[in-house]
Amino acid sequence: MRGNNGETIYRKIILTGLVQGVGFRPHVLNLARRLGVVGGVRNNDGAVEILVAGEKSTVEIFEGELRSIRLPHARIDAMEIAEAEPFEAVDFAIWKSDVTPRGRGTFISPDLPVCERCLSEMNEAGNRRAGHHFISCVSCGPRYMIVTGLPYDRENTTMAAFPMCDACREEYVEPSDIRCHAQTVSCRECGPYSIYRGPDGAYTHEEALEKTASALCGGAVVAVKGIGGYHLVCSPYDEGALSALRRHKGRDRKPFAVMFPDMESIESACFVDEREKELLRSTERPIVLLRFRENTFCDGVAGGALCCGCFLPYTPVQVLLTARCGPLVFTSGNESDAPIATDDGEMLALADAIGIGILYHERKILRGLDDSVARIAGGETQVLRRGRGYTPVPLRLDRGGARRIFAAGGDLKSSFCLLEGDLAYVGPHVGDLADLRVNERYRGMIAGWFRLFGFTPDCAVCDPHPGYYSAEAARELGVPVTYVQHHHAHIGAVLAEHGLREPAIGVAFDGTGYGTDGCVWGGELFLRRGGRFDRVAHLRYATILGGDDSMKDAERTALCLLLSNGLPPTSGDREKRAIVEAALVAGVNTVRTSSMGRLFDAASCLLGICGRNGYEGECATLLEREAQKAADEGVPPCPMSFALFEGESGGIEIDFRNILETLRDRKQGERIGPLALGFHLAIADMTLEVCRRVREREGVNVVALSGGVFQNGLLLAAVTRRLAADGFLVYRNILYPPNDGCIGLGQAYLAAEGYEGQGGV
Repeated sequence: MRGNNGETIYRKIILTGLVQGVGFRPHVLNLARRLGVVGGVRNNDGAVEILVAGEKSTVEIFEGELRSIRLPHARIDAMEIAEAEPFEAVDFAIWKSDVTPRGRGTFISPDLPVCERCLSEMNEAGNRRAGHHFISCVSCGPRYMIVTGLPYDRENTTMAAFPMCDACREEYVEPSDIRCHAQTVSCRECGPYSIYRGPDGAYTHEEALEKTASALCGGAVVAVKGIGGYHLVCSPYDEGALSALRRHKGRDRKPFAVMFPDMESIESACFVDEREKELLRSTERPIVLLRFRENTFCDGVAGGALCCGCFLPYTPVQVLLTARCGPLVFTSGNESDAPIATDDGEMLALADAIGIGILYHERKILRGLDDSVARIAGGETQVLRRGRGYTPVPLRLDRGGARRIFAAGGDLKSSFCLLEGDLAYVGPHVGDLADLRVNERYRGMIAGWFRLFGFTPDCAVCDPHPGYYSAEAARELGVPVTYVQHHHAHIGAVLAEHGLREPAIGVAFDGTGYGTDGCVWGGELFLRRGGRFDRVAHLRYATILGGDDSMKDAERTALCLLLSNGLPPTSGDREKRAIVEAALVAGVNTVRTSSMGRLFDAASCLLGICGRNGYEGECATLLEREAQKAADEGVPPCPMSFALFEGESGGIEIDFRNILETLRDRKQGERIGPLALGFHLAIADMTLEVCRRVREREGVNVVALSGGVFQNGLLLAAVTRRLAADGFLVYRNILYPPNDGCIGLGQAYLAAEGYEGQGGV
C-alpha cells in the first residue's frame, strides 16, 4: 500500500447524481475489497462520500472503475477527487451516514419496479420470501414514496416502522447479498404484510391475496393499495364491474388503463413495436398508449378510443394478482378530478360505504403519486403525465446561476418546479386546482418538497392569469415574483429540455392561456430571441361565451365560432342559437380567443362526432380517431385550407373561416373520416407555411412545438414531418408533458434566463 514515494496516498471522492437508494455503497464496498484498498463509503446529504487509502496505482484503478460504474438505476453526474487527511483503517466498510447539509443538488431515486431476481425468489418454493408481497432488494422497490428525509437510510424512510428480524439484519450487513443496505428489506416475519377486508371478514398474507383475486374474478371492484396511492381494480371483461367502477368514480366515458400480466398478453390485444416494448419494460413502467389490435374488452374500458392505456405490473402484489386474474383495469382510487387517495382510514371508510373489498397494508404513503402516462410518437418517447417512475429525478439544465427559483406552474394539470443552480426539480401531476382537495394537495406537496430538498426560494414565477390559484400560492411566499405568459412557458419547457439558446420559432397550440392583451390565447406562433418573445402569428380572434362551461360545451363553441365569422349555422337547436346570438351581441360573459383547442372542439361538433367534452379533450380525441381511421384506410383527405393575412400590428393572422364552412356544409351521408383527416392536415400545412414566412424574414430555422393540442399524435406527426422535410430543426416535449404539466419547468427556465416578456402583435 505504498505510493511511488513510499507513502500511502489518501483520497476523498464525492459523487453526486442518482447515487443513493440504488445499491451504490455495496457496489463500492465490493470494488474496494476486490482491489485491496482501505477506507469507507457513506451517504452524505444528497451525495456519496468515499475516503480511500492505498498504493497510488491501485487507488487510480479504483477511481477509474468508479467512473465507469454501470448500475441499473445509478447516474453519476459529477465526481470530485481531492487529497484527504491521513486516517486509520485496516479494511473498507460502509460507514454511518453524515447528515451535515452540504448545499449540493439533491437526487432522490424514483420508485423502482420489482426486479427479476426478487420475482424469482418470490416464486421459488421453499424460499423464505416465497409469496412475500413486499419483496425487494437494493435494485428495486419504493424509494421516493417512502423517504422522510436525507440521507437515504432506513431511519429516514417509512420502513423504520418495521424493525428488521435477525435474518433480514444479517442480509442487510452482508456485502455479497443483494439486500446489503437495501432500506426496504423485509420478510413475512418483520412486515409489512397484506390485509384484505371484505364482506366476509378480514384476512392476511396469502389468504388476503386469494380473497382479492377471487373477488376480482367474480366481478367485484376492489380497492388495492399501491406505491403512490390506492387503485380501484376490476376485470375489463365484466360490464357490470365496469359500470360499478364508473359509478364509484363518477367517470362516465373517459377510458381506463389496463394492467397486463406480461408482454405476450399486451401483444394479443394491441399493436406493439420495439420502442413501445422498451418503454413498457422501462424502469419508469408508465402507462403506454397503444393501438388496439382487436378490442376484446367490454365497451366500458376504452370509451370508443382507438388506443388502450397499457402497463405492466411494478409491485409484487400486482404481479401476483394479474398472474391469477389476467388483465385488470387499474385506475386511481378516487373520485374523478380528486387527488389520488392515500389515507388508509379514508379508504376503508369509502370501501365500507360503497360495499367493496380492500387490499391494503400498514406502510404509510407519504406522497400521493399517480401512474405516469406516455407513448411513442415519431419514434421518441412523449410523456403525457409525469408521476411515478419519473418523479423526482431532476433535469440538469445547460446553465448555472445561484438563484433558487420556485415556479408555480398552471392551474390545470398543475405541476410546480424548483430550480436550484442547474437542477430543475419538476413536481408530479397534481390535477385541477379549482378543486379544493387538489389545491390542498398541491400546497402540501410544495411545503413537503421545500423540506425534503432543503429548499428556500429567493424568488417565484407564475402565470399572469388574474384568477389562478397557482399564482396566489407564488405570491404568498413573500419573495419577488416574475410573471411568465402561459404559452411562452410552454415553449420555454421545450427550450429547457433540449438546451436550446439560439433563436427559435415557438408553435404553441393549446386550449386556453391568458394572453398579454387580456384575450384567451391558444393558437400562437412566436419568435423567441433571448428573453424576448415576439408573437408573429395567431389564429384570428373569435368571440365565444366564457365561464367554466366554455371548455365543455363544444356545440356552443361551434355556434360562437360560426357566428363570429359571419357564418350562420345550417341546423341545430334554434333556441340555443338565439340565446348565443343575443349574448354575443350584448357582450354578456364573452371572451375573445385564438384557441386552437376550441377550434378542434368546434370541428368535432360540426362533423357530428362529439358535441360535449365529458372529460377533458374528449371531442378532440374522437375527432383524431376518425381522422386516424381514414388515414389507416388510405382514404384521400378532404382538401381544406387556412388563409393567412398580415395583421394590423405586422404579425400574421390565421383565418379559419373556410375551414368552418367546409365542415359545416358537409353533405348528408358524406363520410366524416376524410373531413377529419383534411382538418388535421390543413393545420399542419398552415404551420409549415407560417414557419417558412418567419424563416424567410428572420433567418430562424429552429422550431419548438408545445401545448396540449400536440397530445394529438396524428397532428404532431404531420407537423413534424412537414417541417423536417423542409429543413427545419424540430424540437418538442419528450420527458415533460406538452400539456400544462410542463408549465412550471418553462416558467423556471425563462425566469432564470432573463425573461423580458412579450413584444410584437
